[in-house]
Amino acid sequence: MNKRFYILGFAALSLLAGCSSDEEALVAASEGAEGENIEAGMGLNSDVKIRLSSRSNATRSSVESTPGGLFEADGVGIFCLATGYQNQSTSTEHPIDWMQQIESGLTNNGGKSTSFSAWLDNEKANAKYGYAAEDLEKTTPIETNIVWDGSTPEAPIDYYYPIGSWYNYSFYGYYPYASGTMLEKTSTTRKVKFTIDGTQDVIWGKAESAEQYAYSAKYFRQPENVDKVPEMKFKHVLMRITFTSYPGAAGDGTITKALTMGVKSITLLDVPTQGELLVADYNNPDKEGVATFDWSESAVKADLDMTDPGDAVFGTKHWLESVDNDGVTPKETAVGQGFIVPVPASGTTYYVKIVLEDRQGRTFISEFPIALSNSADYEAGKSYNVKLTIYGPQDIKLNATLEPWDLDDSTIGGIEL
Repeated sequence: MNKRFYILGFAALSLLAGCSSDEEALVAASEGAEGENIEAGMGLNSDVKIRLSSRSNATRSSVESTPGGLFEADGVGIFCLATGYQNQSTSTEHPIDWMQQIESGLTNNGGKSTSFSAWLDNEKANAKYGYAAEDLEKTTPIETNIVWDGSTPEAPIDYYYPIGSWYNYSFYGYYPYASGTMLEKTSTTRKVKFTIDGTQDVIWGKAESAEQYAYSAKYFRQPENVDKVPEMKFKHVLMRITFTSYPGAAGDGTITKALTMGVKSITLLDVPTQGELLVADYNNPDKEGVATFDWSESAVKADLDMTDPGDAVFGTKHWLESVDNDGVTPKETAVGQGFIVPVPASGTTYYVKIVLEDRQGRTFISEFPIALSNSADYEAGKSYNVKLTIYGPQDIKLNATLEPWDLDDSTIGGIEL
C-alpha cells in the first residue's frame, strides 16, 4: 500500500507625619487580652472586604472562556502583594519584602497572612460565573467572580485589606493551584512548578492600578471607588495545537476512497512536561506570566497521545466525512481535543506521528515523524490548527515486459569436436 497524507500550514487610616499608620494599628490591636483571637475585620484587618472579578482575554483551551472572556475554574491561586508605597516614609521604615514576617504575633484570618508585604500569599480560590439578579435560571453569566475556596452562602469566607496605609497592592492569580515544594517564594518573587500531559491548561492573571492608594482599604473608602472591583485579566501561558481531517481527491476527482479512511492515533513527540511559571516579580514585572521549560533534559520529555474532548481516551470514530454524507463534497472535521503544550524556542518545532486506518482495520503509519512547521514563531495563548488532507489507499499495481534475447553468434568462436 502507498501511504499518502499531507499536512498544511497551521495557523483605611490617614497618615501621621513620621509614623506609619500600620504601626498605630498594631499598637491598638495589641491592647487586647493576651492570646486573644483577632476576628476578621479587626486588629490587622480593616473592614473593607477583598473582592475580585476575573476575565480571560485569550483563546479558548481546556479552561473554556465565553466570547466575552468569562470562565470558570476550580483551584486558582491568589496573591495580594505590595507593589508600591503610599508614603515615602514607609519605603525607608518598612521596605517591601514579600518574606517579611509580622513580628507582633498577631494573625490575619486564621493565620493565613504572615506579612504586610504579602497580604494574601497563595490563597486558594475558585473562579465562578456571576449572574444578574433577575436571571433566576442562571443562563447568561455577566461576570466571573473569585470565590475563596470553601466559602458557601451559608458560611462565607471573607478576607479584608490591611487596616493601615503602608502599601499599594497588586493581585496575582494562576491555575492550577500549587503548594508545598511546587511553590517557590523569595522576598521579590513568587514561582510555581507544574506538570502537564497535553490536556492541562495553565493560566496566569493580574490586577494592578496606577491610581493613588490602589489597591488598599483607603482606596475603597473613597466615595468614587466604593463599588469598584479589581478585575484580574487572565491569559493562557501555553499554546494549543488542534487537528482537523479533510478528504483528499483521487486522480479522477472523487473522494470515495478517502472516505474509507480514519485517524487512529496522533502522537506529539518529545514534549517537555515539567515547567515553572513566574507568577510575580517585584523588580521585573515585564517577565511575569511566562512559563519556562528545560528542552535539553530528555528525562522530563514525553510523547503525548491525542485524547478526545473531556480528556477521554481517543476513540475509533474519527472517520473522514463528506458534507451531508453526500459522498462527494469534502468536509473538514475536528479530530480529538488537541494538545496544550509549551511554546518551542525560536527556530524549533514539534514533530508528530500519525496512524491512519481504514474500515477494514488496516493501519497506515507515517514513515517518519512529521514536522509541524509554522510560518512564524509560535506564541503563548494562540491556538494553531493542523489540517490533515488524507487520501484513500492506493493499491500498488504493476505491469511488466521482458525484452527478448538478442541472439549474437559473432562474438564467440566455434568449437570443433
